[in-house]
Amino acid sequence: MRPDAAAASKTHTYLLAEPSLPDIFSGQAKLLYIKNDNPSFGQRLKNFIFKPLKIVTAKASLLNVLRDSAFKDNEEAKNLTNHIKSLGFFEGVSTFRVKDFLVDAALHGSRLASALDTNNNAKKSLAELTDTALSEHLNNPGYMYETLQEYVGKTAQGLNEFHIFQADPTVVLSDKQIANIYALNNRIAVLKSNPEKSKSIPAEVFIKFSEIYKDFSERNKVKDLTFTTSNLVDRLSALKDPPTSLVFFLSFFDPKLIKFEDSAHLPLAKHFVENIEKLKSDLDVYGIDKTMRATLNILAEEFMVHIKNPKQSWKTAEEVIKLNLELKEIKNDEEKYWI
Repeated sequence: MRPDAAAASKTHTYLLAEPSLPDIFSGQAKLLYIKNDNPSFGQRLKNFIFKPLKIVTAKASLLNVLRDSAFKDNEEAKNLTNHIKSLGFFEGVSTFRVKDFLVDAALHGSRLASALDTNNNAKKSLAELTDTALSEHLNNPGYMYETLQEYVGKTAQGLNEFHIFQADPTVVLSDKQIANIYALNNRIAVLKSNPEKSKSIPAEVFIKFSEIYKDFSERNKVKDLTFTTSNLVDRLSALKDPPTSLVFFLSFFDPKLIKFEDSAHLPLAKHFVENIEKLKSDLDVYGIDKTMRATLNILAEEFMVHIKNPKQSWKTAEEVIKLNLELKEIKNDEEKYWI
């Protein structure tokens, strides 16, 4: 938890309610009333006077919501009800305990209707709190891991690797670990497509999984493109008597190569793209190297985008330069070791 979030949570750790007279007696008061950060003296006095009433009203409204059909036969709802009834008259209900209950209930198929589908202020407040608390819960790698375990099984392929990636998206995964995450994505897709099994799973679980998996896929594509580009640059650099446009293209992957006048950039880039098919033939006479050809097409497109927008960095070129520097450092370290 961020330090600022921790500080904010200390505003109050128990539920409060707006002391609206009609709602006080109906058990439909708006919950989680938050006082101003910098209240005036009059507001502070008002908060002090009304705080006991806010606490009592919040408990009454919460008890009323716990009777909702969404929580029918929910054992934890009964436990929370008994807990509230055991509290002292002016003793508040822990906000954190309520959030934990709402998240656990939602993950097991017991969830209040959307805040848009009710006019009950208390239900509306708790439905909104469920949305927020569930999002916070799934943002935590440990809780997301436990949640997925319940739906796909503790031994599901790729579960551990997915947890590792969510905790640290910059982690370097092996080919096997990457394949395991792909397998987990397929399993989640099957689960999501099964209406009988997925109806009790909050949509937020699938949304959060999709967000993390998309980040994983994009990072993996960048990694793959970086390696294939690095290999391609080596092959292009080995060609004899390269045209000036090719030397210009390669200069973006090696800071030590000669620099060209700005006015020559666009003509050289166009010449490079126009002669791309010849380069493919020079590198792959029989036309069987699909990876090289696909990579060269991607790079030609990225190259023109960068030339036309020079202020926009060329990420692939930067990643290749970074990779080559890392490989050089590794090689130097190995040479030192053997010396």
